[in-house]
Formats: sequence, structure tokens, C-alpha cells
Amino acid sequence: MTRPLLITNTTIFPGAHQAVRSHVDILIEDTLIKTIASTGTLAGEQHSFQELDGADLIAMPGFVNAHTHSNESFELGCYDAMLLELWLLFKYPPGSVRPISERWHYLRTMWPAQAILETSSRG
Repeated sequence: MTRPLLITNTTIFPGAHQAVRSHVDILIEDTLIKTIASTGTLAGEQHSFQELDGADLIAMPGFVNAHTHSNESFELGCYDAMLLELWLLFKYPPGSVRPISERWHYLRTMWPAQAILETSSRG
């Protein structure tokens, strides 16, 4: 288990209909936000935290990265442990680009879109 992460002196952009908050600390434990407080109020326990200076950062809690590469959706997990350079050679061999049908393009776009909607994440 890793130590909790304390992001200090950052700015939070919470999204629509909420005010931006500056000079806040964010405590993250086990990938979950545990506490958001004014900068310095969590300092008494700093010895147990990994600390990240967030002065030049903007935190966007709850922001979901829904970006996807639809042409790779049917191969999830096939190349996870492969180095990027080798993956590029397997996935996009030089001179092998060929056009795809309109139907195939539609399917490779809709399948990951459905997965994102069902799981609320990029899978």
C-alpha cells in the first residue's frame, strides 16, 4: 500500500455551476479524494504523506478522460506489456495502411462509445 498523496497549494476547477477554489490542499488515499482543505490545514500530518507541490497545477476532480482510439478498440489487452516502438511496428507496419469500409469505421467507433457509456470510463 502506498502512502497517501497530499497535493498542496493548488487550484480546483470543479466544473459547471461551482466556483474555482484557490490555495487548497487535496489528500488522496487509495486513489480516492479523502479531504479537500485550505492550504496548510493538513500540515500537522505531513510526515506520513507523499507530497506534490500543486502551485502550478489545476485539479479537476471527477473529470473523466473519455478519449479513445477507436481503431484499437478490438485489441484491448493484446499489447499491454509491449514497448511502444515494438507496438507501433505490430500495429502499424510500414506501408500497410489500407482503407476500411464505412461499416467497419462505424463499428469500431460505436463499440468503445457503448463501453464508455456502460462503465462511465475508458476501458
